[in-house]
Amino acid sequence: MIWGEQPNPTAMKNPTTLKTALKIRPIEPHDLPAIASYWNGLNEKEMARIGVDPEKLPDSESIIQTLSNQLSLPIPHRNSYGVIWTYNGLPVGHSNTNPTQFGEEAWIHLHLWRQEFRGKGYGTKWMIDTIAHMAEALKLKKLIAEPKSDNFEVQGVLKNCGFELIKTHRTVPGSINFEQEVNRFELSLK
Repeated sequence: MIWGEQPNPTAMKNPTTLKTALKIRPIEPHDLPAIASYWNGLNEKEMARIGVDPEKLPDSESIIQTLSNQLSLPIPHRNSYGVIWTYNGLPVGHSNTNPTQFGEEAWIHLHLWRQEFRGKGYGTKWMIDTIAHMAEALKLKKLIAEPKSDNFEVQGVLKNCGFELIKTHRTVPGSINFEQEVNRFELSLK
């Protein structure tokens, strides 16, 4: 499938096809331009939906440099670790931890780049695989997620993966976010 091409709707509904079509893999240097493109391709409505302050969003070159620096470090020393979500080998999203305390806990983030893959349950499948991978790669005891309180799609994925709602509070959840109400979810891995 070519990047702009629409996926086959029949294949997207077949559980056997989905099991082989939906994969995750660690982020590699060649993925960084696509991640930067996702961030800098968001429109104002999409940024507001996920709580991003456009004034705080770095340019593509800075995003690539920051992620490249993280990839150059041994995994136990990274503040951020991530995976690419693929559909038949095509990158369609990513999940990353930031901040990360190797051997302890990490804050997890999930980003499905393409609208046609949202709301179909694929995020849950990708996240289940992501959680297992990150738990092993980062030796984690706990994952934490703090999506914007009105981001119901992400909250549904988290609940489907076993995360528990701990509290609702106002905060600036990340370096590129504005102050917002978030729901804190946690998942014990040990």
